[in-house]
Amino acid sequence: MWWRSLIAVFLVLHGIVFTFLDPESWLVDEGRGLFIALGIAAAAALTIGAILLVARHSSWRLFLATGAAVSLAQLILFFEPGLFVGVGIDVAILAVIAWTYRGEGERRKVAGVSPA
Repeated sequence: MWWRSLIAVFLVLHGIVFTFLDPESWLVDEGRGLFIALGIAAAAALTIGAILLVARHSSWRLFLATGAAVSLAQLILFFEPGLFVGVGIDVAILAVIAWTYRGEGERRKVAGVSPA
């Protein structure tokens, strides 16, 4: 479906955008290297998760949750008011993953399949 591709592009862009920023950390001194490392890790996990989402592979949730969690940690460590939108996006990603996982469990119960 076209909406999966649109969501995938958004997720990739969300992951990549933070590798180009240069905020100051309120918690870590001289944290530019840490910011870049977390940004690359988040971008890689979100990109892999987006590809798996489009491919309808079952492990898309794992990669998107990892990417969102790393991105959220990055945004908390290097918080600036302008990055507040990114926090909301990460929380929304985690909420959708929890919601879809719960829905999958309900579908398995209805189908009579025991969760593995």
